[in-house]
Amino acid sequence: MAGMTPDRPIQKRRLRSPLHEMDGEEAHDDDELVGTPKSTSEGAGPSLDAIAIIMRQELHAAISPLENQLTSMGVTFEERMGKIENTMADQDVRLSRLEESMAADPPDTTPLSDFADKFAALQSQIDAIKGTPHSSENDMVKTMVVGGLQGCEILQNATQWLREKLQSLNDLPIPTRARKMFLLGLRWQLGEWGFVKREVEIDDHYTKMAIAGKSVVQVSSVPGDLKVEWAHGWTAWDEFQSSAQLQQIMDRANQVLKKQGKGTGKSKSKDAGAAAYTAF
Repeated sequence: MAGMTPDRPIQKRRLRSPLHEMDGEEAHDDDELVGTPKSTSEGAGPSLDAIAIIMRQELHAAISPLENQLTSMGVTFEERMGKIENTMADQDVRLSRLEESMAADPPDTTPLSDFADKFAALQSQIDAIKGTPHSSENDMVKTMVVGGLQGCEILQNATQWLREKLQSLNDLPIPTRARKMFLLGLRWQLGEWGFVKREVEIDDHYTKMAIAGKSVVQVSSVPGDLKVEWAHGWTAWDEFQSSAQLQQIMDRANQVLKKQGKGTGKSKSKDAGAAAYTAF
């Protein structure tokens, strides 16, 4: 029986470790020792060399655009730096030419001494203007013309001017005083109605009024009454002729005329006072 049993093939024990399999190194001598054929199964993974090659290809594909961009940026930077250097060189040439021109033909400069002389002359002119004495002659007359007290420097002068002004008004004859009251009151009222007061002209004897050279009214007085002759355009102005303001002005002037028969050459009545204040 023992002689009829066939001999079993002797299977050698595997001598390679799992680490050797991961390394992908399959030596022929190992296969010979093991006695098994080399595995060629389709499920075996790629080797490390293949993986490294694939990674190199992927990295190269990813880095190539960056390398190209960096190269382009370097070229652009060099071009711009070249342009800047050329511009600076041109500016250096221009500055050199300007310096040469300035050295050959220096500009005219005014010495400081000339400025000092001009300033001294100007200061002397200012001092002369400030030191000009102010003439007080006829100041009262000028102030009366403009119709105010701003020409009086102190309160005493203003008080004296006002006193003399009131006395001059009271010394006027009653007919003249009445005409003056009427014309001044009319001028004030026309200003309130929109006329330009500086264009209203009254003669020195208080007998007529004109606006911008055109006659408005002529005034004369008869005992106890004021006679008024209006220009044609003013006579046709019904609203003006019938206004209460105009009638009030005429009534005040007639009240002054009525005092003429009483012999009050220096009247101190309320109407005379109103005429004095109207003059301002």
